[in-house]
Amino acid sequence: MRGYAEHKQLGKVLGSCATMHLGPCMLEPDILFVGGERLSILRERRLEGVADLVVEILSPWTRNYDMQEKRRAYHSAGVEELWFVNYHPLKRMACSPRCVFIAYFGCVHLRSSGLVELV
Repeated sequence: MRGYAEHKQLGKVLGSCATMHLGPCMLEPDILFVGGERLSILRERRLEGVADLVVEILSPWTRNYDMQEKRRAYHSAGVEELWFVNYHPLKRMACSPRCVFIAYFGCVHLRSSGLVELV
């Protein structure tokens, strides 16, 4: 994802060491993407504002926290695209304020903003 975004000059992809600062709230998504026109909100290892795309990789230990508390926080903050990658049963669910998408690994069935081309 990072290599594709850099190659196409779409913006920056950061991993789980990056923190998204949303006022008093700080979240650490597994992956986040910021489009090129909004790179000014990016600092070293942190984002001062809302990412264009947030990806959370669900695990049995964090699933409820990610799907409930973090999901509400992301939507309240105005995250445009929120994807949950679920390894069991190998489905990816992408949630946005407008719609919910489900795709299986290997063939993308998302109808979304231009961010979907990052997959």
